[in-house]
Amino acid sequence: MKFEALTDAAKRQNTLIKKIYEVADSAYDTGSPWKIQAFRSDIFRPESQYFVIYQDQQIIGFLGTTVVLDQIDITNVAVLPAKQNQHVGRKLFTEWFKTLDKGTQLFLEVRVSNLSAIKLYQSLGFVKVGQRKRYYRDPEEDANLLKKIM
Repeated sequence: MKFEALTDAAKRQNTLIKKIYEVADSAYDTGSPWKIQAFRSDIFRPESQYFVIYQDQQIIGFLGTTVVLDQIDITNVAVLPAKQNQHVGRKLFTEWFKTLDKGTQLFLEVRVSNLSAIKLYQSLGFVKVGQRKRYYRDPEEDANLLKKIM
């Protein structure tokens, strides 16, 4: 597996954005929570950073973030269903953690029903700091707000 941050040149490749969308669309039971246009817009925001993990030159997972000073909000994480439960998500996070400064605060929301993701995040050192009522749609569901300090 190969991990890399998306460069500005990579971000300009429409096929790359489409592949990220396809990973998200296949990873969620109800399809991607974002439309492809939302990914395209988010990827080009100056405060956004995207990281991908490849296997055999195919994107099998990605992590999207928004950086504000010493705080990073994880906006989207997805791994192809065929690669889930094979430590791809863990590898994606642990490689990303190596790029972060000590003291950086990380935040993410996760569906309260997504027990496998919650288990992964907790094993990576995230702790629950709150809950957001009716945060998700399709279906409507609460979100746990998790935090980690590097």
